[in-house]
Amino acid sequence: MQIWKQQPAGYNTGAIVGTAKTARDFRLKPDQWNLYQITADGDHIVVVLNGETTLDIHDAKFAEGNIRLQYQQFPIAFRNIKIRALP
Repeated sequence: MQIWKQQPAGYNTGAIVGTAKTARDFRLKPDQWNLYQITADGDHIVVVLNGETTLDIHDAKFAEGNIRLQYQQFPIAFRNIKIRALP
C-alpha cells in the first residue's frame, strides 16, 4: 500500500504499487498522524485513509503473505500498529 503522495508510475497515496491505482488523488494530513486501516480478507483488500476508502479490490496474488513496512527517500514514522485475525 502506497504512502508516498506521488509515485512516478502513478500509484499515489492509498494505491497498491504494481497492482491497483486509486480512482482519484488522496492527500495525507500534513504534520499530523494519518490513520490507515488496511483489511486483507483472502484476495479482498480494502484500504481506508483517514476515514475515506482509497481502494477496494480483489487480487488472488495477495490471498496470503507477509506484512512489510518500508520507506523510500523521505522520513516516515509508524505508531500503534495493530494486527488482528478476521473472524
